[in-house]
Amino acid sequence: MLLYKSLVRPHLEYCCQVWSPDYSKDIKLHEGVQRRATKLINSMGNLHYEERLRHLGLMSLETRRVRGDLIEVFKFLNGSYTVDAELQIFFLNMIRVIEEAISLLSLNVQKARTTFIELV
Repeated sequence: MLLYKSLVRPHLEYCCQVWSPDYSKDIKLHEGVQRRATKLINSMGNLHYEERLRHLGLMSLETRRVRGDLIEVFKFLNGSYTVDAELQIFFLNMIRVIEEAISLLSLNVQKARTTFIELV
């Protein structure tokens, strides 16, 4: 598992906030790499994918992408980035997509008290 975490997963997650797969076939193909890697571990081949992830302390790649998006939004909302006026609409849309992802994953995350407009 150490080889997977250090050699394979970084390639799967490189710049995932930019190129994140949108189509379900691409997501399944992408997730299939981790599915196969976890199946190769002795005594885990007969477990379901979610159980293997739980035993290994891993998250699915889809969950990791959403987590990465949430981290980027947090950085943005807390002033880590300076944004010109042209990108404001893009980031507003990104925040909307992240909120939808949170609701899809049923995460218990409180919404930010400030809005983007108040920060600019």
